Amino acid sequence: APPLRFGWRSFQIPALQGLLENPASVVLAWTQITFLDFLAARHVLRESLALRIPSKHSVVLCFVVGPAGLLSHLITKLVCLRRRRSQGH
Repeated sequence: APPLRFGWRSFQIPALQGLLENPASVVLAWTQITFLDFLAARHVLRESLALRIPSKHSVVLCFVVGPAGLLSHLITKLVCLRRRRSQGH
């Protein structure tokens, strides 16, 4: 199998390439990724509702790229909670 190319580097991952040639493995991988993104979005939404902080942007990001949505939520949470403390709420 030809090496995977990322920018100026070249990586050979024959085991992973071989696994992803099987359609059932691809479906399983996508199902798992989608489920993890759903769980991340669920956590973000529930915590945002409990803390009364904005969540739409983070939930959307969770469904597109799970880790980016979680990071967005953590930053939003930090900013909102600090602002509340400084305003005395």
